[in-house]
Amino acid sequence: MINATKKAYDEILRRILTLELPPGTYISRNDIAEQLEISKTPIREALQLLEQDKLVKIFPQSKTLVSKINVDEIKKSNFLRVAIEAEVIKTMIEKYDREALKRLEANLKKQESVLEDYEKLFEFDELDKEFHSIMFESVGQEELNDLLRSKMGHKKRANRLELPKNGKVKKLYEDHKSIYDAIKEKDKKKADECIRTHLSRTISRIEELKKEKPHFFD
Repeated sequence: MINATKKAYDEILRRILTLELPPGTYISRNDIAEQLEISKTPIREALQLLEQDKLVKIFPQSKTLVSKINVDEIKKSNFLRVAIEAEVIKTMIEKYDREALKRLEANLKKQESVLEDYEKLFEFDELDKEFHSIMFESVGQEELNDLLRSKMGHKKRANRLELPKNGKVKKLYEDHKSIYDAIKEKDKKKADECIRTHLSRTISRIEELKKEKPHFFD
């Protein structure tokens, strides 16, 4: 992916995942090209990549829309993520990388510092992503993490709908702390239970989210 295309892809993806571009929104190639100060060719290429990720729908010679959140896509991608992250945590415990544990602990302290600040939801979201990345990196599976992220767009948006809810951020932090504790204690069973519970929270509330924002879902 050339630099201009990557720049466009990363920025449009960010806007989609943060709901700055909500599901069903029309995407103006001209506007984005002007905002990013690049030509329309990288924008077109970025949108084609996002269509492969099932995050946009391109109507040739007509328009491009942000895809609505698809529940089947959420369930399929989450099934994959749970299976992979459970194995990552198991491997992490077997390797017991103390440096990785220190990084997780430092990340948790940062999460704790922004728990009560609604204005720092985006910062918490980034720390959440970093927490999981550290685990993948500790077992040498960074590329697998990148691949997994490319499949998680629909669930990521559902997560985003939940993030502002009262107590949601604190619950995520507590999940992360439990995962860290289980790894530190080398308790494979507890770690497996913790990661499965953590990754299934949004899934358990999908029907409620659909009722709250029906126009965002297929």
